[in-house]
Amino acid sequence: MHHSANSIDQFKDISGFEDFKIHLGGLILDSEIPKNIRAKYYNLCCSQRMFLLDHLINGLSTKLAVVMISETTNISEAVRSADVSTSLHHLECWEKTFKAFEDLGMAVGFIRNRLHKLLEISREAQSNNESKMIVRAQADHVSGNLETTSLNVEALIGSLEAEIETLRWKNEKLGFEFRELARAPW
Repeated sequence: MHHSANSIDQFKDISGFEDFKIHLGGLILDSEIPKNIRAKYYNLCCSQRMFLLDHLINGLSTKLAVVMISETTNISEAVRSADVSTSLHHLECWEKTFKAFEDLGMAVGFIRNRLHKLLEISREAQSNNESKMIVRAQADHVSGNLETTSLNVEALIGSLEAEIETLRWKNEKLGFEFRELARAPW
């Protein structure tokens, strides 16, 4: 979403949290938002050097705007504390929420971009886990049914276990990459 130079210039005039006021349609919403949520929202706005609400569609309910601010701060905190074991469902729901907010004019594309990258990493890690479990189950089945070729199967299992260990290492690396990306400053 493109933001006018005027919006960015107005944000530059904010010298600190005390000067930060959340406006919507000429109304100041500060009294409807707890201070801790306003502070987190202020930090998100600072990270982008703009008011995230500046381009909401006209006529949007102030109550909805307050909920959007609260959810944006809560979900962005959840994203930053996520790890590779965070369910795909949660990540996808968060992304859908921010898509809806963006469609209403809120500047949350930077959070959606982070979520897209986290989803990609999470899907790869999940795929690795599923494939190694399937291969292991197949190897165990073959081992149980083919006693006469047990030496060959044991060698196959040893080879698969080495591959599984490599995938575990790769998943640890993906987990580290996921954590680093999730916890990176906005």
